[in-house]
Amino acid sequence: PPILSSITEFEDSLCGFKVNSRSFVFTPAGYPESWPTIYEVPLDSELHDIGITAAELNGSLGLFTRDSVWRLMRLPREVDSAFASGEVRARVTGERGCISRRGVARYTIPGQGEMLAFVSRDGIYITNLDQVFPATDGVEWTDRVDSTYIHLSTLTNDPVNRRLVYLYRKPEDTENRGVMYLNYETGQLRITHADHGALSSSAY
Repeated sequence: PPILSSITEFEDSLCGFKVNSRSFVFTPAGYPESWPTIYEVPLDSELHDIGITAAELNGSLGLFTRDSVWRLMRLPREVDSAFASGEVRARVTGERGCISRRGVARYTIPGQGEMLAFVSRDGIYITNLDQVFPATDGVEWTDRVDSTYIHLSTLTNDPVNRRLVYLYRKPEDTENRGVMYLNYETGQLRITHADHGALSSSAY
């Protein structure tokens, strides 16, 4: 296999982004050891973009680069009449992408279904892989989050407490001490900030 910066599973294939590339590669279904060079979905962009991570949502795969978000409907296969990777993907937005490899979380809004939240340069955003919505417009983002270390921040879902947990570095700190809760139990995101000691990661 090529050297990958992230890896996931989708439609019985192992998939991932090549290191320092926006090319998404995958294996034939059921053959995780096989990586044909044609099995690739290039994400065309006018920017010198880099693939960050991927997450599945309602049968599609969200592909997150630093500056864009894409929807992959399915993986092209050799049985297709034409092995055209461009026909299976669509760009959701080219205005922003995900910065952290651990910065995407899937969660379920009561009565609305599943959504993906992701960490961008200027805040946390929500997507259904059709549209993108801001989640932290009411937060003084640049005053609270050190933009230099956003790539080390972590966004996870805490389904027991029905909230997203964002761990980040504050401008005045040398470690990840910031904690932001995005509570979604009412269907509307309610943001609160907690005071904690040093946190570098989370487990669930």
